[in-house]
Amino acid sequence: MGRFTQKGKSAGFGLAAWLILGVAIAAGQAPSAAKAPLSRFDVAGLLAAGIRPGRIAQLIGQSGTSFVVSNDEATSLRAGGASDGLLTVLRGTAARGRPGGESLESQADPKTFLHLTEAAALIAQKRYTDAERECRAALNEGSASAWVHIALGRLLFLEAGGRKRKDPERSRELDEGLQELQTGLHLAFAYADAHLAYGEALESVGQFRLALSAFSKAVELEPDYLDALAHFAFALGVTGQWASAQKEFEKVIQLDPTNVSAHFGLGTMLEEQGKTQEAKEQYRIVRDLDPDFPPYKKLPREFKH
Repeated sequence: MGRFTQKGKSAGFGLAAWLILGVAIAAGQAPSAAKAPLSRFDVAGLLAAGIRPGRIAQLIGQSGTSFVVSNDEATSLRAGGASDGLLTVLRGTAARGRPGGESLESQADPKTFLHLTEAAALIAQKRYTDAERECRAALNEGSASAWVHIALGRLLFLEAGGRKRKDPERSRELDEGLQELQTGLHLAFAYADAHLAYGEALESVGQFRLALSAFSKAVELEPDYLDALAHFAFALGVTGQWASAQKEFEKVIQLDPTNVSAHFGLGTMLEEQGKTQEAKEQYRIVRDLDPDFPPYKKLPREFKH
């Protein structure tokens, strides 16, 4: 077993939870709703759920928004991690007149939006307990966004990951986190990002085989989604499926030739299969792209030349 392969850690879920999880990520087991225009709560919730601003901008390009962003909202979104590019897209989308119905978000308290942007800012500071409080406040005030559930579930997994495995609080957080993630996944089943967030949460507690199913669904929904492909490749490698992981890392590199992590992952998969010279070539590419890449610096000397 090489450097890449790891044994999954037990997350502490009960058998029933595992069975529910398997059903939740199986194809065809949840509604396949069309992508509606994103509400202000969706955008803030996506930030809190850890979705990159560039990806959120891409989603807005696909489905539009159901709101016109105000200056105050733009300030709050920026504090929550929104990039200048995302804010430009938000303003531009509104200017092109792509509104949608706001029936769900109009029922939520306006403070919900501020709770979500504050949660996103707190997560960036790794203040997970405070961020959890803000997400719960958003739900209590009536947010109908799937991403609020996903953000809360992800937070609970992050908090559980910092506890000792026998801590009873860890089991509670994982069970509740699983329920929140499943709720969000049910509401946003058509989004690759929902499956990606689900998989990342499972991955964070060492449940790589279950994470693999979630990443696989994300890639099925969007075959060229770079983040989903990268996680899928990594999970395949960790579970010992080296040839399959090799193919997925190659897809990542085809989409993003300067992706250092993908070149390193590909090199490791080749090494695991005994393809030493090909592996060394990938490691040389890593060196040329970023000689200070931490995993590269830990390689044995014979793989660096």
